[in-house]
Amino acid sequence: MAKEHGVELSDCHWLIINFLRDYYTEYGIAPEPRTIINTLSEQISPNIPCSRKNLEGLFAEGGCELACKIAGLPDCHCRGV
Repeated sequence: MAKEHGVELSDCHWLIINFLRDYYTEYGIAPEPRTIINTLSEQISPNIPCSRKNLEGLFAEGGCELACKIAGLPDCHCRGV
């Protein structure tokens, strides 16, 4: 699905995808984009060279909704910014 949208998945993409899946499993909803960025920018490790700026643009024009779609979340409507 990522390829269909012109997204080549990197370690940073997988960090977000796995976070979305875990968050959805725990809370039953997708997190707000701000929650994703704030949480993951604190969890960046030297092995995954992502920055806060990088996280904000990973899914380009599809943004949070595309990230949710690729992560397999049902009917994701990103809230807030």
